[in-house]
Amino acid sequence: MKKASEPKEYVVERPKYLFVIAPHPDDEILCCSTIIKQKREEGYLVKVIYLTHGDGLSPENHQQSIAYGETRRIESLMATSKLGINRDDTIWLNFPDGQLTELDENILTSKYTGQSQTNETSLFPGKSYTETDLIQIIDTLFTWYEPSIVYLPHPRQDTHPDHRYASQLTLNVLNDKNLDPETFTYKVHGIKSWEKQFLPKADADKMELIELFKSQFHDKHHAGFLREFAWIKERLKRYKL
Repeated sequence: MKKASEPKEYVVERPKYLFVIAPHPDDEILCCSTIIKQKREEGYLVKVIYLTHGDGLSPENHQQSIAYGETRRIESLMATSKLGINRDDTIWLNFPDGQLTELDENILTSKYTGQSQTNETSLFPGKSYTETDLIQIIDTLFTWYEPSIVYLPHPRQDTHPDHRYASQLTLNVLNDKNLDPETFTYKVHGIKSWEKQFLPKADADKMELIELFKSQFHDKHHAGFLREFAWIKERLKRYKL
């Protein structure tokens, strides 16, 4: 009689996650869209974590600021979809734009939107604008996904306060959880002229993505600032925890 074969053991491989910490919509494209595309082709599942909606527009008109933030969210969703990132892989926290450094144990009210907690488009709606709640959320995301790679702003050299805060808070969570993913920093604000390595010609794919962020073309200066990223070679620097 033919002996029954032993049942096969199936091993389900855990996805390789890569986190991109983006304080505002468009940071993920400006910093490293080409590198993100390469890592996706290598099999990484990219999660983009937006700390804010980028709704810091007008303290005098809350509804206008809220609408502005929603426009920026839609622009980033269009851009990331072109990179092959699913909508479910964009994680919106919706903390107060331009005021991250003011977060502490007390509930903060956004001067731009009048809100004091995360809204319905957040993955974690109803969370208070406190540093405690934001730390808890970041901790939860690292517990859920355990990314092997993290991209975040440079905690000292990026000159935007929201960027430095987002980076340092994330690094603190990693240290507290004793996690050591491959961590790389980027700079969007404060790139020195000698740091810029210009390409022979503009990256057409990246320029197409940048052009989606029409809400950010406030004037010729800012439009030029954004478009220059299509000419600069993307640079990520390894950061040792």
